[in-house]
Amino acid sequence: MLVKDGVVYCTAGRSIFLDGGIHLLRLDAATGRLIGRTVFGENDPETGKNMQTHVDRLNMPVALSDVLSCDGQFLYMRSQKIDLEGRRLEIPVEGVDQQPAEGSHLFCQIGFLDDTWFHRSFWTFGRRVTGGYGGWYQAGRMVPAGRILAFDDKQVFGYGRKPQYYTNASVLEYQLFAAEKSVTSDAIRRVRSAKVPGTTARRNTESSDWKPREGMPVDLLTAAHYQWVLDQPSIQVRAMLAARDSVVVAGHPDYIDERRALRLPDEAEVQAALDKQADALAGKHGGLLWVVAKADGKPAARYRLPAPPIHDGLSAAGGQLFISCTDGTLLCLSGQGRTPLSPQDSTEPLQVISDEPKTAPPQPVPVRPRTKEQNLNGEFAAVTGGVFKCDLGYRLRPKAQKTSALAMKKLDQPVTSQATFRTKVRVGENEGMLQNGYLVLGDAGQPASLLYCGLRYKLQQAHVAQGGMATKGAGNIASGEAPLEIDKTIDLAVTVDLGAQEVTFTAAGATVKAKLAKPMKAITHAGFATTDSVADFAPIDVAGGK
Repeated sequence: MLVKDGVVYCTAGRSIFLDGGIHLLRLDAATGRLIGRTVFGENDPETGKNMQTHVDRLNMPVALSDVLSCDGQFLYMRSQKIDLEGRRLEIPVEGVDQQPAEGSHLFCQIGFLDDTWFHRSFWTFGRRVTGGYGGWYQAGRMVPAGRILAFDDKQVFGYGRKPQYYTNASVLEYQLFAAEKSVTSDAIRRVRSAKVPGTTARRNTESSDWKPREGMPVDLLTAAHYQWVLDQPSIQVRAMLAARDSVVVAGHPDYIDERRALRLPDEAEVQAALDKQADALAGKHGGLLWVVAKADGKPAARYRLPAPPIHDGLSAAGGQLFISCTDGTLLCLSGQGRTPLSPQDSTEPLQVISDEPKTAPPQPVPVRPRTKEQNLNGEFAAVTGGVFKCDLGYRLRPKAQKTSALAMKKLDQPVTSQATFRTKVRVGENEGMLQNGYLVLGDAGQPASLLYCGLRYKLQQAHVAQGGMATKGAGNIASGEAPLEIDKTIDLAVTVDLGAQEVTFTAAGATVKAKLAKPMKAITHAGFATTDSVADFAPIDVAGGK
């Protein structure tokens, strides 16, 4: 419910897809008279088509209700923009990098009322978010974001994870901050194009590597422009508000740096601190109330509370501060109060930052030949990585760890019906790398349809895929268990029936038969491939029709 200019805006309903949708009512605040009703249903009001047509990967138009907000011109329900007549605007999903200052507002993708601190959720001051494994953190890198935020006419104030932890991190550490309300498109482009040190050129800050991100400059980690930051404060903030020249935050104590807990999980002192932190989360160490300056973030006062606040349980009015606490009490505080709060001891730390060892960013590890080898790249029509002479025939080696290698020869005559391709493969220890080797068939000029039939040693698996060597996703066709031994030469046989669009792969006593995932009219090239692996192959023998 929201009141603006004498009009009450309120919603009823759970989802646009359930029980008749979400009803937005406009009522006269003085009399309760119904001014208007708009139903947010499952069809686009402009096109009449189902909202599912706007789904983009794991992103879709807003379908759930939430606490409404208003910027004076428009209403917002999560990221859904609504005019003051109750009409939905800008329904189709836009890219998360589209964050114009106009329309930026405070919202949470899973709702303001959720207090769970789910790893993939946070509040944002911006225009839009995205979701899913590779998308949930992206908005956190584009706009001011945090576990909880407050704002005035100039700045956004927040308590949220540090920028390097907007990824699939093993630890989470937080900061209290003030940031400009809007971001620039140049800053967004800078963040999206930044490279993580110590990783391959193909991997940028969109990757999930949290450890290398720790040493990167802040302006490459987030497009938000911080005015000040209080790093890893000794309070975990559950409630916040901005008033006059101050930011008021309340929460429970923070006792341990999670980086230390990850590094020394079995140390007795760490275990004791973790137990104490668990008790603090349960409210057993009471609550904390801090008042910090808007201008620079320096604490003006720090107090103890009898209990922590509930999520977003702070409000202020008439020179008084109201705190709703987890023990069921409601506190009213003012300068003229009868019972003063107990101040925190001056010896209690302002921050909780462990002395973590500094480590240089990891560097890409080149895959170097064990001995001087004869390069055979010239025998192949297309090569990624390197092909070298070995006793079996060809050794395929990627240029660096965590990259793939591919070598393909053009056949004397293309195969357009059925044929059987035979080779041998041998994979060694490959210290620090994966262990796999594939026979590859198709047209070297059409990589999306290439057929990969090979062995994955760590998975003990015979694997068939198309368009790549991934074991998941649309290109994954089939797999079967196979007893594989390192340094043992294994026969591979692949029969492709282009008429039936079928493939049969036999190796190490396993047979995998399946339909092709993508149409294949002819096989013009044959060769080998690995992903983060070195493998030896024998020359390919082709038998069968043209």
